[in-house]
Amino acid sequence: MRINVIASRQEKEMAYLKIKFVMLLFPFVSLTSCANGLFAQTDAQIPEEQIALVAGQIEEAVLYIDSAKPAAVTDYQINEDTGEVVGEFKPIELLIGDEEIRQKVPALAQLHADTEVMLSAIRGRILRRPAVYEFQQRGCLGEGRRGYLENMKAKSCSGGGRERDRISYIILLENRDRRSIYKEFIEALHLRDSSLVGIEEIFAEQIRRKAWAGTPLEAAAGGWERK
Repeated sequence: MRINVIASRQEKEMAYLKIKFVMLLFPFVSLTSCANGLFAQTDAQIPEEQIALVAGQIEEAVLYIDSAKPAAVTDYQINEDTGEVVGEFKPIELLIGDEEIRQKVPALAQLHADTEVMLSAIRGRILRRPAVYEFQQRGCLGEGRRGYLENMKAKSCSGGGRERDRISYIILLENRDRRSIYKEFIEALHLRDSSLVGIEEIFAEQIRRKAWAGTPLEAAAGGWERK
């Protein structure tokens, strides 16, 4: 009987030690798993050729899709100053539908980036294009080397406070949509946040290539020139 009792105690002690070992090991295993998942995400590289392709398609869509088509309803109007849709209703999708954008930018679907946020940002840029074009041709707005619209503060744009406010508002809205586009690629491709700079540079290059003649462009080394 004494031998059986000792054996039973030893078995209990061994079982206790096993449980304790597993409990000590579990946090380490969980932490390692999380770390592996984190590194798998952050180690992803920017697919530069694919991003360049879709960036070129987006810029062509922004420049050449006609945003002045008649819609099925008339309870809207476009603010000529900002390109924003105003009025009681905002049937933006009737002006430029999601499917039309997808057709013009097929590479979006290939990268699983044809999200609602992405399509909305592209649509906003298309509707805003006439206002952006007007001020670029006057030398008031330029394309910066990081892929964002810049205020040139030219003398030809000193048309009073209303015009200055209009320019500032256009820059705010346009750059907001551009930033949304860039960040959506980070989400879709599971890239690290630091990849934003690389995506901005790729888009900046495509913007330079697709820009209309007369657009002020910032050189990579600084300074401005007209295309």
